[in-house]
Amino acid sequence: MKKTYRADGWMKATEEDNFKEGCLPETARQHAGRDVFEADTIKGCIEKICSFLGVDASTSDYLERNACDELGRLDVAIMENSNSTEATKAERKDWKKGNA
Repeated sequence: MKKTYRADGWMKATEEDNFKEGCLPETARQHAGRDVFEADTIKGCIEKICSFLGVDASTSDYLERNACDELGRLDVAIMENSNSTEATKAERKDWKKGNA
């Protein structure tokens, strides 16, 4: 019997973050979708999720498995720019300087 790993749906939470002041709760937003990700391995399923998000799956710094003690939950935490894509190294430097 073949195993298949499946992730049903996703939720994205965002908020602006000022390097000096921290997160700005009044800017918090949530989005959700019903996309389904399937693969023969957990690693393959995670790679599909990361591809959907435009995140490098080999960088485990972004990933937290069983987040908040919820079995099967995967949290992917990245810093995004105003275009909702992963911030570049230069953009992160600007943010730390207060220029973003």
